[in-house]
Amino acid sequence: MIQRVLRDKFIKNNIVFFVGSIITAVLNYLYHPIMVRMMSVEDFGEVATVMSITYLMGIFLMICGTISINIVSNHKHHGSTAYVSLLSRIFALALPIVVVYAIGIVVISPILKNVLHFDSVLPFLPLALILSVDVVNTFYGAYLRGSERFLVVSISNIISSASRVIFGVILVYMGLRVCGAISALAIATFLSLMYAMYKTRGEFRLSLDEKAEITPEIRKEAAYGMLILFSFGYVTFLYASDVLFMKFFFDPETAGLYSGIAMIARIIFFATGSVAGVLMPTIKIRAEKKENRTILKKALWITMCIAMSIFAFFFIMPAWIVTIMIGAQYTVLAETLPLIGMYMVMVSLVNVLYTYYIALRERRLICASVVGFTVTIGLIMLFHESIKAVVWSYIIGSFMTVVTLGMYKIIHGDKRDELR
Repeated sequence: MIQRVLRDKFIKNNIVFFVGSIITAVLNYLYHPIMVRMMSVEDFGEVATVMSITYLMGIFLMICGTISINIVSNHKHHGSTAYVSLLSRIFALALPIVVVYAIGIVVISPILKNVLHFDSVLPFLPLALILSVDVVNTFYGAYLRGSERFLVVSISNIISSASRVIFGVILVYMGLRVCGAISALAIATFLSLMYAMYKTRGEFRLSLDEKAEITPEIRKEAAYGMLILFSFGYVTFLYASDVLFMKFFFDPETAGLYSGIAMIARIIFFATGSVAGVLMPTIKIRAEKKENRTILKKALWITMCIAMSIFAFFFIMPAWIVTIMIGAQYTVLAETLPLIGMYMVMVSLVNVLYTYYIALRERRLICASVVGFTVTIGLIMLFHESIKAVVWSYIIGSFMTVVTLGMYKIIHGDKRDELR
């Protein structure tokens, strides 16, 4: 039976990517406990806030990456090599947008400093460099994932995570504090890109000769990009915006304490992220419905097994886990770890469902995202007197997202609502 399971391509890819993701997660979370012990609670709160901004500002690149994965996956499935030219044209359009984006971050950094109660604008400046490097890294990573080369993707992620730890320690030790911790992310992104370019030499290269023109094919992919914005943009909002709201509604120390606990809880999301990562290129638009649904069921089963196993530890021994991972000073909020963990279980479930429907280019996600976003924001605005109240808002919003997807299926049945 074990041999039969291992022969399953989806399961095999999941094992490879999951092992890589676990190693990456360990290194990522090694970064956080080290930073926690090298910084004050307030400084670590600023690091967590800037990283959340990085996730949210990376939504545009996530759209480009998802489109590119889908293009490579479906073109390779039919033996076509037209994806190289198409990806280069999308890159030619994306590059100037990211440059403007990066300049904009520098310009509005004084505003961000005041709104989020930072001591300096310096922590925001490395974000411009991160975006500038990541725009190239996004397309090479998309090619590798679309080609289902998950071992190379995993090694690239491990290089990035290890570099983040090494350079983070060096720069913070040199006295650069928050700015040093964030600058380490830029260095890590660059080294990850160098490895991806090395592994794809001779088979894939972004061409700078392609014109940044909007062809009918690009227009079609832009429509797909809007669908991704409403879907994965919403998922990013779910798992990354909580730290920003805590920073806005509560004092710096409380926000810093929450950031530490939330960092632990996010182990659930990132541990299950490998399942969604494998799911995207595995689902094919022209495949039989039964084949795609079988893969989705496997993905949901694997996700819930991983998520609930981790959640069980959070529920049984929250104070011990918090003390071991980030120190005794954070145990003040240790009792919130199971609740935040449940929040991450819900977001992980939403992430897998959204990945499935995004791969099929289904518009039902727009309705679900609007409902979930409206419910979450509405509840946060009404109930933000405590950390638990804000977290419950995210849980209820995520639950309503899943309910909306279920209601859509009940109303429309098996009828496809594919974006064309």
